[in-house]
Amino acid sequence: MYKTVVSYIRQLPEDEVSKLENTQSVCMYHYRIRSCSCILCGCFTSSNFTDEISAARAELGRLEKRENELLKQLADTRAAAQAQRRRLEDLVRSGKPPINRLPVESLLQIIGLAIRASPSDDLSCNRINQIRRKGELAGVSRHWRNLIFGCPNLWTEITLAQRLSPSVVHMHAIRSRTCLIDVYIDAWYRDSNKRYLGEMLDAVVACVSRWRTFTVLTSSCQEVFSLIFRSIDGLCFSCLSSVDIPAELFPDGGPQAGYQRCFQPQNIPRLKHAVLHTQYDDIDVPLGLETLSLTLHRYCNEPRSSRSAIPMFLSLQTLKVLSLSGNISHWRLQPNSINLPLLEKITLRLVSGPGEFLEALVAPQLRHCDYQRYVSQLRQTPPSNPGCVLSSVQSLSFWLCSEPDYQYDEAKAISLAFPGVRHVELLPEDIPNIFDMCKGPCIADNWENLQHITFIGLADEVLRMPNVFILWLQHRQNMGLPVLHVVFSKIQYDEAWGYNSTWLLALYQSLHEYCTLEFENVPLSPPLTFSGNVAEPSSMKVVCDLF
Repeated sequence: MYKTVVSYIRQLPEDEVSKLENTQSVCMYHYRIRSCSCILCGCFTSSNFTDEISAARAELGRLEKRENELLKQLADTRAAAQAQRRRLEDLVRSGKPPINRLPVESLLQIIGLAIRASPSDDLSCNRINQIRRKGELAGVSRHWRNLIFGCPNLWTEITLAQRLSPSVVHMHAIRSRTCLIDVYIDAWYRDSNKRYLGEMLDAVVACVSRWRTFTVLTSSCQEVFSLIFRSIDGLCFSCLSSVDIPAELFPDGGPQAGYQRCFQPQNIPRLKHAVLHTQYDDIDVPLGLETLSLTLHRYCNEPRSSRSAIPMFLSLQTLKVLSLSGNISHWRLQPNSINLPLLEKITLRLVSGPGEFLEALVAPQLRHCDYQRYVSQLRQTPPSNPGCVLSSVQSLSFWLCSEPDYQYDEAKAISLAFPGVRHVELLPEDIPNIFDMCKGPCIADNWENLQHITFIGLADEVLRMPNVFILWLQHRQNMGLPVLHVVFSKIQYDEAWGYNSTWLLALYQSLHEYCTLEFENVPLSPPLTFSGNVAEPSSMKVVCDLF
């Protein structure tokens, strides 16, 4: 490149060469300046690089120092956490149990629930077990002992039983303080311990003003009843609200005299619930009762009496729940003669038909009726048309008597008495009498507003669902009536059925097209397997008891 330029300059004229010389000087000047600039720029670049390295090293040192500080802080924190953990464990081990740190009210509720737990169906055994459990729980700790002994509400149930000593009754009477008490006299089958019973009665009679309920079980020892009656005769039960007294409690003058003496309004001003057992029906029941369960012990072969039950019912204008059991075939009742304006529920357990009684009953607030006919040799003509006055009943539960010749007429009388029923509860064996359309007008058709049917118990009659029920459901469907809700409840397990669901599917297949099915307490165990096609799963509900 340099040689090429020199050769080119030599070929130029002198005046051009002089110009180039001047230009070369200028170029050399600029070249020197550029060289100096390059040198200076190079110097400046090298200085910046050194500064960056120094800054980076300084930042690294700062970060390393911070790292060491954080690691030390982490180690200190871990050590402190470990120490706090050990301290917390020591506090938990050395402190009170969690249940002792509960508020006193909450702990007393838990203890009360533990005492009243009832694993047995025997009420007498449960009451005695409650006394035993109180002693066991009081022995857990001094704190629990003070709570149990110092809480009057845990000592309000006083049981007089042969297996208990009088000191136990005295203890309950004292520790209940001023709380209302529930007196329960167990069945006494021998009079050898009458002295103990007398001491117990003295303890509870001393606080008769605090009696809330009074229950006496039937006993085979008449002398025991005489002792009880003599102890309570003439007493004033100012706070008594519920009694359950057998007829044998009144040996002198019969139960009617005993009831009349004990049930004087001035003696029991607050009585609301009464369970009475008697062989006579001319007793004066207390005024203001809300619940009455009356059992009439009259044998079927006794002659009919001319007595009327009207005087007894005249004092029951505030009654809301009535349970009537026994024989009322001797009652002389006129239609619409028994007016109970507040009655909401009635239970009938009769040895005779309900015809005359239902015709006589006027109860505009009645919503539920539970009827069961006991086996009897009596024959009573069903009512001709008792239905209008009881059209307010919406729920009906009834069991027919076991005499086939009488079942149809009895079921017809019941259906006519309650035409406005929406829910019916039946036994499976009553299906032929209720839903058979071949005997005449179907009894179930009398319930025009029917929505629910519940069959109590599952037996062979249900597993082989009678065609009369299926035909009746088809008839409803053809008539365009609403789909019924059918429930099978309280199913009794039979080992012959096994733990499979074949029987359940068979029942479903025969009924699901005509109603909505529900099974309660179905005895199936896991794994629960349905073999078959369920066309409409939403039409069946199963509530299982798993074994």
